[in-house]
Amino acid sequence: MSILKITQGGRHCQRTLTSNNPFFKSSVIIAYDHEHIRFTKPDLDSLEVPRKTAETKKDWFSVTITSPDLPFTIISFDDEESNEDELVAYFSDVVPG
Repeated sequence: MSILKITQGGRHCQRTLTSNNPFFKSSVIIAYDHEHIRFTKPDLDSLEVPRKTAETKKDWFSVTITSPDLPFTIISFDDEESNEDELVAYFSDVVPG
């Protein structure tokens, strides 16, 4: 199961997003609202700026964004809404533990 960890970044308004999903081997576009967070692969028509990810450990990738609105949590990706070009995770899908 691939997960997304949202933790405190280097500054109070930053969040570090870490995942073990291979989707994050390349740059991603990040969008979110109060219910979910969505990652898409950039294409030529993308107006948003893609975010570079970094490999932090073997098969783990991270990106830091400025967003004081994102909760600190560990959530799983929604298999039904995700595909090879897009990953979706709902804040209500908290991983127990």
